Amino acid sequence: MVRKRTKTKKKSARSRSAGRSATQPISPVSMTVAQMAKALTAVSAGPVKATQIRADLKAGAPSNPDGTLNLVHYAAWMHQQIRNGQTRS
Repeated sequence: MVRKRTKTKKKSARSRSAGRSATQPISPVSMTVAQMAKALTAVSAGPVKATQIRADLKAGAPSNPDGTLNLVHYAAWMHQQIRNGQTRS
């Protein structure tokens, strides 16, 4: 028995990735708490947890009106806290 070869169309990179969720770029001026924790963990000596960032927000860290965070504003606030000796324990 001889099998017939069927022609298959090669999928483009775009169509291959269509089934997967595309990674959206993150805006540094409008980050969620989870995005901020992930970004800071990537550049820190240790992990930064979302609970730590939420505690910072309760302690007065700046946030946007929609509840997102600006990376530069948050970093400046953290720098001020460290300079004033108000670090996390």
